[in-house]
Amino acid sequence: MVKSSFPGYRVPVSAVRIVDGVKGVYILRGSKVLFRKIEPLFEYDGYLIVKERDESAGDRASWLAKNDFVIVKGKDLYDGKIVN
Repeated sequence: MVKSSFPGYRVPVSAVRIVDGVKGVYILRGSKVLFRKIEPLFEYDGYLIVKERDESAGDRASWLAKNDFVIVKGKDLYDGKIVN
């Protein structure tokens, strides 16, 4: 029985970082690490449901998007870091 549903992306809480006061996650695009903002809607069982990216927003590239590869663990991550 489904009590409610939330449209959005499911992200492990362990992947969430705060950078300059902004909540987000690091993603891997090719060999580059990028920071993407998130807007949490709901938290349950170690996961967040985060708002889907607004395609009409002007800064949409800075938000987590469908099919982004979220980095769950890592040390010394920063936007623009090159990894092997």
